[in-house]
This record gives sequence, C-alpha cells and structure tokens, in this order.
Amino acid sequence: MGGLHQKPDKELPSDLKSYLDSSQNGVIYISFGTNVDPSLLPPEIIQTLVNAFSKLPYDILWKWNKDELPGRTSNIRISKWLPQSDLLKHPKIKLFITQGGLQSTDEAITAGVPLIGMPMLGDQWFNVERYEYHKIGIRIDMKILTAEKLIKAINTVIGDDSYRRNTELDPYPQLLYTWVDCTKNLTKNYQQI
Repeated sequence: MGGLHQKPDKELPSDLKSYLDSSQNGVIYISFGTNVDPSLLPPEIIQTLVNAFSKLPYDILWKWNKDELPGRTSNIRISKWLPQSDLLKHPKIKLFITQGGLQSTDEAITAGVPLIGMPMLGDQWFNVERYEYHKIGIRIDMKILTAEKLIKAINTVIGDDSYRRNTELDPYPQLLYTWVDCTKNLTKNYQQI
C-alpha cells in the first residue's frame, strides 16, 4: 500500500510556506535529485529550462546547488535544499519536474502530484516510462529538449486533471493505520486486565 513507509508530515519552514501560500497560479517544483548537480548540466539545457519557465504563469521552485542561476527570471526561486516530501504535499504544488528517481517518484505519488520526468541515469528511464504507462506524467528527453516542448508538456499535465487523479492513492493506508492503532490499544488494555 503506497505511502505507508513515508515519514510523518512535518510543517514547512515559515518562509517556504509563505512563498507557497502566496502563489497566485500555483508552483512548479523542479529537482533532479541528489545524484545530479543541475548547475553541471550543459548551459544550453539550463537556458532552455529558464527560457521555458520564464514564459509560464506559474511560480517555479528549483532545487539548485549554486547561489546564482544564469538568466533567472522573477518567477523562479532557487534553493540548495528543500524538504521535498513535505513540500510536495502543499496544495499549491501543481507539478513536479524530476529526473525520475524512485524516491522522488514515490514521494510525488504519495502527495498526489503529477510528474514530468527527464531521466538521466540508471533506473530513471524505466521509472519515467511508468509515468506514461500509468498516465501520471510525461517523459521528456533532454537531448531533444526545446522550450516549446517543455511548455507543451507542462500545459498538458497541468491542464488535464486526469494526471493528478491518476496519482491519487486509495484510502486504505488510513484505514490500516486506524486498525493498527486499535489493535495496539486493545493489546495494551488486555495486558492491564
């Protein structure tokens, strides 16, 4: 049952919560995981991403390992670290652009956030193929990335609510938690008799 292994939710840092809460049109979160330093991507890829993001009505929150992002526009906020699992659960998050790592994928599905996958290493290619198979997201190949293709993919995933609906988990985990808690209390009460 998806999500049972996730850590309990934590409150977001106040500055991050304020940023998310104040977004007029919602936020697109982008992170390429812990194994890829996005500042080492080819400059033309970085510029294509920035160019596409600058044309969108959404705020962009990008996990970026440097103090500066070349060409950054006013709708792009960068941060070296973000509490990804909790961040994804904020209602203003519209989309997660990721490399397709298993943990990132799992956290997005648990949070009910649709995905755009840009795989780079290992199992990411398979994981991102699963996005399309299960209709929870779209794959984009960085080798043929253009601003127009990225904007089209973003508008498709955000504009078609079925991507978000397909990430929704069954209500069974909460039911399981309820029964585990009930059993725990029953056992404790039985031992007192």
